[in-house]
Amino acid sequence: MVGTTEIFAAIELTIGLVAVFVASIAWNYRNDVGGAPVFIMLAAASGYAFASGLNVFVSDPLLKHLIHNLSYPFTTTSVVAVIYLLVEFTHREKYQQNGVVAVILGSILLSLVVSVTDPIHNLIITEPLITASGGFDRTAANSGPLFWVHGVSHFGVGFVG
Repeated sequence: MVGTTEIFAAIELTIGLVAVFVASIAWNYRNDVGGAPVFIMLAAASGYAFASGLNVFVSDPLLKHLIHNLSYPFTTTSVVAVIYLLVEFTHREKYQQNGVVAVILGSILLSLVVSVTDPIHNLIITEPLITASGGFDRTAANSGPLFWVHGVSHFGVGFVG
């Protein structure tokens, strides 16, 4: 019998496929103002949707933890893409300098490295819990300090944007 968890996972996977389709269209406009950040947002959204949807169908706890944690670099990329879109539309060339771009790309890379190595240091998810339905349970009780840094920093960047 198919449960609600599997239905939501199928919906997330479908959203991921739609985002890939729309990203392939946005790719054709990547040289226009706003085209590249929209493509990046759609690519990150599809990655997030695929990671979230596939997580339900994985049974190995370590692999489930790793797939779940891939959502963090995808959200970092999405937040950065929103700021990139705002910078392009407001013509703020001072934020398009190589140093700023390096810091932004460094934050995405750092998010990826910390997320993939989390099963070793448990700074994002302290105790991974698998729910009875096979999902990945994330509660305040098992959220590590980097989970909160990640969330607060992204809300802060979104607020500034």
